[in-house]
Amino acid sequence: MKKQTLAAIIGGVVLAIGVAGAGTYLIIKNNTAEQTTIVSSDSSSSSGSTTLAEGKNKITSGGTYTFTGSISSGKITVDTTEAVTIILDNVSISSSDGAAIKCQADSNVTIKLVGDNKITATNENDGINSEGDLTITGDGSLTISAADDGIHADGKLTIESGNITITGAEGLEATYVKIDGGTINITASDDGINAAAKSDKYSVLVEINGGDITINMGQGDTDAIDSNDNIIINGGTVNITGQSAFDYDGTATLNGGKLIVNGTETTSITNQFMGGGMMGGMMGGGQMPTEGTTPTEGTAPSGETAPSGTAPSNGSTSGQQRQNRTRTTTTQ
Repeated sequence: MKKQTLAAIIGGVVLAIGVAGAGTYLIIKNNTAEQTTIVSSDSSSSSGSTTLAEGKNKITSGGTYTFTGSISSGKITVDTTEAVTIILDNVSISSSDGAAIKCQADSNVTIKLVGDNKITATNENDGINSEGDLTITGDGSLTISAADDGIHADGKLTIESGNITITGAEGLEATYVKIDGGTINITASDDGINAAAKSDKYSVLVEINGGDITINMGQGDTDAIDSNDNIIINGGTVNITGQSAFDYDGTATLNGGKLIVNGTETTSITNQFMGGGMMGGMMGGGQMPTEGTTPTEGTAPSGETAPSGTAPSNGSTSGQQRQNRTRTTTTQ
């Protein structure tokens, strides 16, 4: 006989009636009800797949889980450190309360794309958020509209294949972003691809070995590919449109592949930085001075108009626009 439980009201949270180990739970928090369904793996399910339920679809053990269907207010959560494969088979998930797919710390999750899939996340949420490692694979498609990151992993984010379209503040973000294949289209208002230290398991790195990547950036303080350490491009095609193509704190190496920046193919990776802040204030508009010279206070670099404090129009240069600085980034 399955054991049923009824929890008391604690801190405004009520756990109504649940079934230990499996079933559906109703949680009422701040007068809002959230249904939580414990999901069975494909091998334990009579149908071999799970139709998404509104609320939280919770994975608590390792295995393969195939999801179908559409929900207007819900998510998939992974609450285990065991290896999990999530197969998205023509699903649509909308979430206004957290990421549409959320994976706990130290998780190891692979998402396989089948058919056409859609994720919408509002209220400053990520489309997919993993506090561990995450791999995207499969022959299907995934369209993400997110208020924050499209796909985020604290550890390593690997894109093996798939047709991925992201619109958000940032497209891909992790400590280590590794792209081996797939077709990726990113439209972002902050960073297209961002590598930043969020885990001590990996060095900060953007590594592109293959795939067809298109990044369209918004105006302002935006970078198509931003790494707090290194960037390595070994293959694939990277097509960038934006004011700042690259921003990195370590080194950038272009070993192969095809790199296009604002319609022009290039064989070097040019670093950029903001004109504001201490460096910008010292250098009068953000451009590194010519060796052996000192910029005159209040003057702009040669060939530019001194910033007036107002936003530029039609792409003209201002003190807030990113400028080039020299790095050795030759093709190997």
